[in-house]
Amino acid sequence: MATATDLQAGLAYDIEGTGTPVVFLHGLTFDRRTWRPVIDLLDGAVTSIAIDLPAHGDSGGEPTSLERGAERVHLLLHSLGHSMAAGVAGLYASAHPARGRHAARS
Repeated sequence: MATATDLQAGLAYDIEGTGTPVVFLHGLTFDRRTWRPVIDLLDGAVTSIAIDLPAHGDSGGEPTSLERGAERVHLLLHSLGHSMAAGVAGLYASAHPARGRHAARS
């Protein structure tokens, strides 16, 4: 597992595994460690990217709007080379809002 902070996005994250990228975002007052049991179960079968959202965990900054948080996640994924995944996830969530609410979340 690699742990880092993307300076442009200002977000801390863990990345591990290989294969299809799966992005893990925590809920309010939690951090990326919330997803550790799930990532362990995946056992490296996917590229797990667990992100500390703004003002949570090891990510700096002040609490921000949901839109700005999404923008910062996009910046991070773009810098990691997963901008396509971010774009697809965003389009999916926009096109299918009811389904998006039932995605895995903490």
